[in-house]
Amino acid sequence: MSHGAKPTPAAKEVMGRCQRYSEDGRGYEFMQKTHDAQLRFAFDLHRKIVYRDPNRLTSPLSAYAVMAMLAGGANGATLEELKQVLFGALSVPEGIDGVAATFAKLECPDEYRSTTFTAGNRLFFGKDVDVLPAYSNALKHWFNGTTGKVDFAKAKEAAAEINKWVSDETRGNIKDLIDPKAINADMRLILVNALYLLGTWAEKFDVKNTKSDPFHLENGNTVKVPTMHQRHEYPTFLHAKRPTYEALVMNLADHLVDVVFLLPAQGTKLSEVVSALDATEWGILEKQFDKKPVELALPKFNMSGGGSLVDALKALGVRSTFIAGKADFNGIDGGKNLLFVGAVIQRTTAKVDELGFEGSAATAAMMFTGSAPSKPAKPIPFVVDRPFAFVAMHRGSGAVLFVGEVRDPR
Repeated sequence: MSHGAKPTPAAKEVMGRCQRYSEDGRGYEFMQKTHDAQLRFAFDLHRKIVYRDPNRLTSPLSAYAVMAMLAGGANGATLEELKQVLFGALSVPEGIDGVAATFAKLECPDEYRSTTFTAGNRLFFGKDVDVLPAYSNALKHWFNGTTGKVDFAKAKEAAAEINKWVSDETRGNIKDLIDPKAINADMRLILVNALYLLGTWAEKFDVKNTKSDPFHLENGNTVKVPTMHQRHEYPTFLHAKRPTYEALVMNLADHLVDVVFLLPAQGTKLSEVVSALDATEWGILEKQFDKKPVELALPKFNMSGGGSLVDALKALGVRSTFIAGKADFNGIDGGKNLLFVGAVIQRTTAKVDELGFEGSAATAAMMFTGSAPSKPAKPIPFVVDRPFAFVAMHRGSGAVLFVGEVRDPR
């Protein structure tokens, strides 16, 4: 990579990502270094995106991966902007190691693992583009990234090839990431991340206890939605109460990922809770979690999201990246095409049911030339009968995989 983060020189010495970040605790060290930066980026990005739909879903980790891969080929002011937004005070090599270690921890085989997590990274480049070997090697080294040529002059065929790759990586959940109309003769590269998560709850819901319950919409109407129920008289779920909301953590069976549900207090709008959610608030929340007996009622939902991330990224401070003539991505192609990023798009899906959580995401940057049981107690009611939010987080690194707002679970 152009800023000095060099892959291991001898190919025969390059270990797999899993092995590389599992030795000597280095992976944990790298993840801890980027923990705060990833958390800040996640909540800042979600808040800055302008959504059209009442239900809102973002995959900060997918976006983070794509922007980190862009940073690997950036120089000058463009690199500095990306570094500040993504990694803060860390150097770019340290930050990229943190991202790579996070994905390694999520993906790598483990005898206790039951959660499925896969991630793919691929650089699609035009037939007239020569990607520098140093950049393609760095993508492979840090991100297990692959490269492939496409003919952008044939927009439909190019979009179909990219979309098929994304669909395969997301188990068919995302099929239309790239619109053929977005491809034109000036396009040179498309950098894509796709991830997929499927896990079962540590405490599954009994389908026999799912029933139609009222859900109160923000407009004052009440609708009936399929709602799952479980009751525990022993401390089972981590729970915390904050001034404007309460939170409950549901673990996946192997404890790889936590899904945190945020329920606004009566009279508090969901937007107030989400707008105040940042790295500082999350740190306070985590310190207040305590295992409690809970009587839980949670709606089933199946949602999707997507759109442009450009305005949100600009609001965070990524600017020259999107300006032809000012963007500096010479580390990708040696400056032959005066590359700049014309679009960053994302598509996401999330599903919650009695068995568990399923989520998928794809993000593309389109570049143009330019504890022990206690005595039974009365359970705390956690009745999700009004708009709520959720955060799916990798326990080992604190990386935020998904942030969602559910205003209507139908």
